[in-house]
Amino acid sequence: MPNMPNMPNRPFLTKQQVAKVDALEKAYTTQDGSYNFACSGIYPPHAVALDKLALYYQKPSDTRTRGSIKSVTFPLTAETAKDIYNAGEPSPFGRGSELVYDQTYRQAHELKPPHFALTNDLLSASGLLALLAKKLDYEVPLEGRINKLNAYTEGGFFKTHKDTPQSQDHIGTLMICLPSPFSGGALVIRQNGSSITFDWGKQTEDGSFAWGFLYSDCEHEILPVTSGTRITIAYDIFLGKNGNDFKQSTFDTRLIPIMKAFKEILKPEFLPSGGSLAFGLTHGYPMSYGTQEAGLTARLKTSDAVLMAAINKLYLRWDYFGVYDYDRDVYNDDDDDTAAKVDLKAKKNDTTYRDDIWIADDFFAFEGEYVGDSEGPELERDLDLI
Repeated sequence: MPNMPNMPNRPFLTKQQVAKVDALEKAYTTQDGSYNFACSGIYPPHAVALDKLALYYQKPSDTRTRGSIKSVTFPLTAETAKDIYNAGEPSPFGRGSELVYDQTYRQAHELKPPHFALTNDLLSASGLLALLAKKLDYEVPLEGRINKLNAYTEGGFFKTHKDTPQSQDHIGTLMICLPSPFSGGALVIRQNGSSITFDWGKQTEDGSFAWGFLYSDCEHEILPVTSGTRITIAYDIFLGKNGNDFKQSTFDTRLIPIMKAFKEILKPEFLPSGGSLAFGLTHGYPMSYGTQEAGLTARLKTSDAVLMAAINKLYLRWDYFGVYDYDRDVYNDDDDDTAAKVDLKAKKNDTTYRDDIWIADDFFAFEGEYVGDSEGPELERDLDLI
């Protein structure tokens, strides 16, 4: 275990200084809305050329059986949707580094390639990736890789969970709901105290395809299906190899309140001796163990990206680091709880502490290799800017 170094000296703030910090926090956490962590839409039948679209599938156990491949057209009937469900295998889910099966946590079946395929690429045919890139403020089209087909029949559900990042460039998951008769099975997505619900049962009754995207760090669950069979195809969405940092070709009005609040803090009377200001990022970002982060700015999402744009427009120096929960289990010997006592006293005395913004005369952070180390200190927050 690493020895606990001296923590930075964090100055107490006056009420006037606290007000300026609060204004800055509010400016960058609320400037682009509370529900920017997910989005959805509908593609009507004519937009996806239903007459040319079919789904092929087979049971994984039937790969050596002649004539085992079945094909269906859209919209799916109740019978064909149930047959697709029956062709699938019970769905596991990630728990730490393991895949586990637990019917009390998830009741669903799945098919993975090559055990299913569409005659047309839905993402290309619909132009959905280009639309998604525009919605999410990325400058180039994103890359989508088909993951699996998920099927939930009556009573099926998936309790609250987060998706496992596939790489540093993995930004989220796109789900396309195939038209079939079902009710219930709403997708509920939560992020930072806000939630949004996608209920696709009625939206696909006319043969339309519904879609929904969520960032990979969002908690989400699928509520129980009350009738029929709900079938979705999941795609992992990645930042393209030629992706650029978040930029504005014209001045983005979302930057105005952030830059105004920053300029108040940059005045000489705020921390007259100088110091550092650190922000807890709104989203989490996967990091590869033992590697240096080179493309962070290209992967920033929503308010984090706008915050970075403001920092760059003001020509401020910045860096990133992990913040750890320095509890005595990790850092202190059993007979030494001095740090814990000091920390408790500081919390009682310091009424100006802000959970998502830190201010210090200098800053302390562990080296990057501790990020994600299960035997090292526990991450208090995935990533922070300073």
